[in-house]
Amino acid sequence: MNVHNNVRPYACDWPGCGKRFLASALLKYHLNIHNNVKPYACDWPACEYRTAYYPCVHLHKLQVHKMYGHKYPCDWPECGKQFANKQTLGYHINVHKNVKPYACDWYKCEYRSTNHSSVLIHKKHVHTKHMNTGGHNNKKLFACLWPECGKQFASKPTLTDHMNVHNNVKPYACDWPECGFRTHYAPNVRLHKKHVHKI
Repeated sequence: MNVHNNVRPYACDWPGCGKRFLASALLKYHLNIHNNVKPYACDWPACEYRTAYYPCVHLHKLQVHKMYGHKYPCDWPECGKQFANKQTLGYHINVHKNVKPYACDWYKCEYRSTNHSSVLIHKKHVHTKHMNTGGHNNKKLFACLWPECGKQFASKPTLTDHMNVHNNVKPYACDWPECGFRTHYAPNVRLHKKHVHKI
Protein backbone atom coordinates (compact mmCIF):
# COMPACT_ATOMS: atom_id res chain seq x y z
CA MET A 1 0.00 0.00 0.00
CA ASN A 2 1.32 3.47 -0.91
CA VAL A 3 0.84 4.88 2.59
CA HIS A 4 3.11 2.29 4.21
CA ASN A 5 5.92 2.31 1.63
CA ASN A 6 5.72 6.11 1.05
CA VAL A 7 5.30 5.69 -2.71
CA ARG A 8 3.69 8.77 -4.26
CA PRO A 9 2.67 7.75 -7.77
CA TYR A 10 0.46 10.77 -8.55
CA ALA A 11 2.53 13.70 -9.76
CA CYS A 12 1.42 17.27 -10.42
CA ASP A 13 2.28 18.28 -14.01
CA TRP A 14 1.78 22.01 -13.34
CA PRO A 15 4.87 23.86 -14.67
CA GLY A 16 7.46 24.29 -11.93
CA CYS A 17 5.52 22.31 -9.31
CA GLY A 18 6.39 18.61 -9.34
CA LYS A 19 4.65 17.69 -6.05
CA ARG A 20 3.65 14.06 -5.71
CA PHE A 21 0.72 12.49 -3.86
CA LEU A 22 -0.30 9.16 -2.37
CA ALA A 23 -3.80 9.27 -3.87
CA SER A 24 -5.41 10.65 -6.99
CA ALA A 25 -8.00 12.54 -4.89
CA LEU A 26 -5.20 14.47 -3.19
CA LEU A 27 -3.74 15.40 -6.57
CA LYS A 28 -7.19 16.54 -7.70
CA TYR A 29 -7.50 18.86 -4.66
CA HIS A 30 -4.00 20.17 -5.31
CA LEU A 31 -4.80 20.97 -8.97
CA ASN A 32 -7.84 22.93 -7.81
CA ILE A 33 -5.43 25.27 -6.01
CA HIS A 34 -3.35 25.81 -9.17
CA ASN A 35 -6.50 26.45 -11.20
CA ASN A 36 -8.01 28.68 -8.50
CA VAL A 37 -11.09 26.43 -8.43
CA LYS A 38 -13.10 26.07 -5.23
CA PRO A 39 -15.84 23.54 -5.95
CA TYR A 40 -16.55 22.58 -2.34
CA ALA A 41 -18.93 24.87 -0.46
CA CYS A 42 -20.18 25.08 3.09
CA ASP A 43 -23.90 24.31 3.24
CA TRP A 44 -24.49 26.38 6.38
CA PRO A 45 -27.26 28.97 5.78
CA ALA A 46 -25.86 32.24 4.39
CA CYS A 47 -22.24 31.01 4.60
CA GLU A 48 -20.19 31.77 1.48
CA TYR A 49 -17.12 29.71 2.37
CA ARG A 50 -15.67 27.72 -0.53
CA THR A 51 -12.49 25.68 -0.81
CA ALA A 52 -10.37 23.68 -3.22
CA TYR A 53 -9.94 20.88 -0.69
CA TYR A 54 -13.02 18.92 0.37
CA PRO A 55 -11.85 17.99 3.92
CA CYS A 56 -11.49 21.73 4.65
CA VAL A 57 -15.29 22.07 4.54
CA HIS A 58 -15.61 19.78 7.55
CA LEU A 59 -12.82 21.61 9.38
CA HIS A 60 -14.46 24.94 8.57
CA LYS A 61 -17.78 23.77 10.02
CA LEU A 62 -16.08 22.62 13.22
CA GLN A 63 -14.09 25.82 13.72
CA VAL A 64 -16.50 28.49 12.47
CA HIS A 65 -19.96 27.04 13.00
CA LYS A 66 -19.03 24.83 15.99
CA MET A 67 -20.74 21.91 14.29
CA TYR A 68 -19.71 18.79 16.20
CA GLY A 69 -21.91 16.20 14.54
CA HIS A 70 -25.11 18.08 15.32
CA LYS A 71 -27.63 18.18 12.50
CA TYR A 72 -30.24 20.66 13.73
CA PRO A 73 -29.11 24.30 13.72
CA CYS A 74 -31.02 27.10 15.40
CA ASP A 75 -32.10 29.67 12.82
CA TRP A 76 -32.77 32.36 15.42
CA PRO A 77 -30.93 35.58 14.38
CA GLU A 78 -27.31 35.66 15.59
CA CYS A 79 -27.59 32.33 17.41
CA GLY A 80 -26.11 29.57 15.27
CA LYS A 81 -26.15 26.89 17.97
CA GLN A 82 -26.72 23.33 16.87
CA PHE A 83 -28.40 20.32 18.38
CA ALA A 84 -28.33 16.56 18.00
CA ASN A 85 -32.09 16.18 17.66
CA LYS A 86 -35.28 18.13 16.95
CA GLN A 87 -36.55 17.82 20.52
CA THR A 88 -33.50 19.54 22.01
CA LEU A 89 -33.68 22.20 19.31
CA GLY A 90 -37.33 22.74 20.26
CA TYR A 91 -36.40 23.26 23.92
CA HIS A 92 -33.77 25.76 22.83
CA ILE A 93 -36.25 27.68 20.64
CA ASN A 94 -38.52 27.89 23.70
CA VAL A 95 -35.71 29.77 25.48
CA HIS A 96 -35.52 32.31 22.63
CA LYS A 97 -39.28 32.78 22.59
CA ASN A 98 -39.54 32.76 26.39
CA VAL A 99 -42.15 30.01 26.08
CA LYS A 100 -42.53 27.65 29.03
CA PRO A 101 -44.98 24.92 28.04
CA TYR A 102 -43.91 22.43 30.72
CA ALA A 103 -45.55 22.94 34.11
CA CYS A 104 -45.06 21.40 37.53
CA ASP A 105 -48.16 19.41 38.53
CA TRP A 106 -47.54 19.84 42.26
CA TYR A 107 -50.54 21.36 44.01
CA LYS A 108 -50.51 25.18 43.75
CA CYS A 109 -47.03 25.25 42.24
CA GLU A 110 -46.65 27.70 39.39
CA TYR A 111 -43.23 26.58 38.20
CA ARG A 112 -42.93 26.35 34.42
CA SER A 113 -40.02 25.58 32.14
CA THR A 114 -38.90 25.48 28.54
CA ASN A 115 -38.29 21.73 28.82
CA HIS A 116 -39.64 18.68 30.61
CA SER A 117 -36.35 17.74 32.31
CA SER A 118 -36.23 21.03 34.21
CA VAL A 119 -39.64 20.29 35.66
CA LEU A 120 -38.49 16.87 36.86
CA ILE A 121 -35.40 18.38 38.50
CA HIS A 122 -37.55 21.12 40.04
CA LYS A 123 -39.93 18.55 41.53
CA LYS A 124 -37.06 16.48 42.87
CA HIS A 125 -35.30 19.39 44.54
CA VAL A 126 -38.25 21.49 45.64
CA HIS A 127 -41.14 19.16 46.33
CA THR A 128 -39.91 15.63 46.94
CA LYS A 129 -36.43 16.17 48.37
CA HIS A 130 -37.57 15.97 51.98
CA MET A 131 -40.73 13.91 51.69
CA ASN A 132 -39.29 10.46 52.28
CA THR A 133 -36.70 11.23 54.92
CA GLY A 134 -38.96 10.26 57.84
CA GLY A 135 -39.32 11.76 61.32
CA HIS A 136 -39.24 15.51 61.78
CA ASN A 137 -37.11 16.13 58.65
CA ASN A 138 -40.15 16.21 56.40
CA LYS A 139 -41.55 19.31 58.10
CA LYS A 140 -41.57 22.41 55.97
CA LEU A 141 -40.33 25.06 58.36
CA PHE A 142 -39.61 27.88 55.93
CA ALA A 143 -42.70 29.70 54.69
CA CYS A 144 -42.95 32.15 51.82
CA LEU A 145 -44.28 35.49 53.05
CA TRP A 146 -45.23 36.73 49.60
CA PRO A 147 -48.88 37.88 49.56
CA GLU A 148 -51.28 35.08 48.63
CA CYS A 149 -48.48 32.53 48.19
CA GLY A 150 -48.12 30.63 51.45
CA LYS A 151 -45.82 27.92 50.11
CA GLN A 152 -43.56 26.22 52.63
CA PHE A 153 -40.16 24.69 52.20
CA ALA A 154 -37.96 22.29 54.12
CA SER A 155 -34.78 24.32 53.65
CA LYS A 156 -33.87 27.97 53.58
CA PRO A 157 -31.95 27.73 50.26
CA THR A 158 -35.04 26.30 48.59
CA LEU A 159 -37.12 29.16 49.98
CA THR A 160 -34.50 31.62 48.72
CA ASP A 161 -34.69 30.17 45.22
CA HIS A 162 -38.47 30.35 45.41
CA MET A 163 -38.30 34.02 46.43
CA ASN A 164 -36.12 34.68 43.37
CA VAL A 165 -39.16 33.80 41.26
CA HIS A 166 -41.39 36.31 43.07
CA ASN A 167 -38.74 39.02 42.89
CA ASN A 168 -37.82 38.19 39.29
CA VAL A 169 -34.19 37.77 40.35
CA LYS A 170 -31.99 35.39 38.37
CA PRO A 171 -28.68 35.15 40.22
CA TYR A 172 -27.49 31.94 38.55
CA ALA A 173 -25.83 32.45 35.16
CA CYS A 174 -24.44 30.18 32.48
CA ASP A 175 -20.68 30.69 32.13
CA TRP A 176 -20.60 29.61 28.47
CA PRO A 177 -18.98 32.37 26.33
CA GLU A 178 -21.54 34.91 25.11
CA CYS A 179 -24.46 32.97 26.61
CA GLY A 180 -26.91 35.21 28.41
CA PHE A 181 -28.92 32.47 30.11
CA ARG A 182 -29.81 33.29 33.72
CA THR A 183 -32.18 31.57 36.12
CA HIS A 184 -33.60 31.81 39.62
CA TYR A 185 -32.76 28.18 40.38
CA ALA A 186 -29.16 26.84 40.35
CA PRO A 187 -29.89 23.32 38.96
CA ASN A 188 -31.43 24.93 35.87
CA VAL A 189 -27.95 26.15 34.85
CA ARG A 190 -26.65 22.58 34.76
CA LEU A 191 -29.68 21.45 32.79
CA HIS A 192 -29.36 24.39 30.40
CA LYS A 193 -25.71 23.52 29.72
CA LYS A 194 -26.61 19.89 29.11
CA HIS A 195 -29.40 20.62 26.62
CA VAL A 196 -28.17 23.80 24.95
CA HIS A 197 -24.37 23.58 25.05
CA LYS A 198 -24.14 19.77 25.23
CA ILE A 199 -21.72 19.71 28.18
